[in-house]
Amino acid sequence: MKNLTTLVRNLGLLAAAAALFAPGIAEAQLGPYQYYAITPCRAYDTRPGMPSAGGENGGIMLTATPRSFRMRGFCGIPNTAAAVSVNLTITNPQAAQGDLRVAPYPGDFPAQSTSNYYAGETVANGAIVPLGTVDPGTGPDIQIDAAGAPFTQTWTYHLLIDVTGYFQ
Repeated sequence: MKNLTTLVRNLGLLAAAAALFAPGIAEAQLGPYQYYAITPCRAYDTRPGMPSAGGENGGIMLTATPRSFRMRGFCGIPNTAAAVSVNLTITNPQAAQGDLRVAPYPGDFPAQSTSNYYAGETVANGAIVPLGTVDPGTGPDIQIDAAGAPFTQTWTYHLLIDVTGYFQ
């Protein structure tokens, strides 16, 4: 019994020591960019008549048809921003299922999707997206594309882009 008491006491001291010498929580990290949080702002909404800083940007989206969006100059994103933190929402997709991809403009789309959806769903997902380097503040910064199954035809969907911050 004495050995058990000693073991429990030693383990308790060990746990206390580990807690005292553990690394700090959420320490700042060094890197080439600083993050600036902003009050969430709807940059784009392709649904007709819905308020957003950038408007409908061409209205309803079509699968397999990339569309570019200017981000700098909207929602407090400066022309010097290198990337944005966004929440992308796909709503009312007509395809049985599909995925949404986002990339800098110009640039190649990644093999991985930002979000996946099924017909009629509203699905949102956050992403950090590097901004394009052509004509900052006047030209497109990001591009978005979606795929929909079956892939033998074009499907429609609406897209909402909410900005939550930027990096510079």
